[in-house]
Amino acid sequence: MRKALLALLLAFLQICLLRRRPQDIPASRELLYLSLLTYTLASIGLAAGAQSIDAATLAGVAETLVLAALVYALLYFRGLAQRWPQTMTALAGAGTIFSVLSVPLFLALSPGTDALPGRTAIYLLIIVLLIWNVAVVAHILRHALSTSYGTGLIFALALIWLIAVALAPLLQEQAFS
Repeated sequence: MRKALLALLLAFLQICLLRRRPQDIPASRELLYLSLLTYTLASIGLAAGAQSIDAATLAGVAETLVLAALVYALLYFRGLAQRWPQTMTALAGAGTIFSVLSVPLFLALSPGTDALPGRTAIYLLIIVLLIWNVAVVAHILRHALSTSYGTGLIFALALIWLIAVALAPLLQEQAFS
């Protein structure tokens, strides 16, 4: 079991380094569920630094559901719905890695750390992670849609924007509760 999890982590890291494609991930329902669970938990952990645990849980679950629905819709309308499990597994696995990498950066920016030296470097690292994340999503979508990287990038930016738009009312409501 440990060896399998390490191999899976390595596969997701290689996707993040643009060395593997979503179709290189085994098409497994259990793997899909595991990656969705870890993605949701990582999203909750990331949001918990700025929100109550209830609001963070709601945001993390909603983000996962919106991502899954949008990716399915995109693949369905392109006639590639059968690629959803591997695409979603790759997106969730890579997203988990980016969330885990982001947590310490956002914690370093939490209230009470205003005098922390190196805040500018932390902001720059967050920007680098964000750009890298978009590049990885574009890479995954490019292969899932059998299209060019430029088209994958357009779909990645649209996907991220749609998720932000879908979650904004939920997050605003939670911020004022």
